[in-house]
Amino acid sequence: MERYEGVKFRAIKVPGEIPASCAFRLLSMDAALKGLISTSANEGNLSVRCGGGFVIKGAGSRLTLMKRDDISHVLSANENDFSLSYSGALPSSESFMHHLIYRVVPASAILHFHDAPLLSKKLSFPSVPKLPYGSPELAKAVSSKAKAGKIVLMEGHGSVIWAEKEGELIPLLKSIL
Repeated sequence: MERYEGVKFRAIKVPGEIPASCAFRLLSMDAALKGLISTSANEGNLSVRCGGGFVIKGAGSRLTLMKRDDISHVLSANENDFSLSYSGALPSSESFMHHLIYRVVPASAILHFHDAPLLSKKLSFPSVPKLPYGSPELAKAVSSKAKAGKIVLMEGHGSVIWAEKEGELIPLLKSIL
């Protein structure tokens, strides 16, 4: 695995409150992941569509253990200068990937996680080659494969799962574990 060095996009913090309903939805899904996936440190991220943007786990916080202060609300993204405008916590390093997936498929929720037992399985899902985490290249590669299916494997970097309805994400995860 590549050594984590922080977010690679330009982060533009703007004033604003995270909508309570969006925070509740994200925290509920995060709690439902406990016991299903194995994470350590700040590996992985979870997001749900929220208005014209999405809420996502903040950089450096831990998946399955999120608190209200760990949430970021990504309001907009600029693909030309690789920047995100957000309120709340600094967004996860893979927020740009989530943005691009939301742009190309009708996802309501997206989960990216690193799970060694799952990655060791020989799964036949669309995959992308090893690319630097948090890079525009990885974001573009994964979002292009997301059009082909709801599960994308990333060589050496985990997997991404997306669902059209939030309630479908956990059952989809369970089906591949």
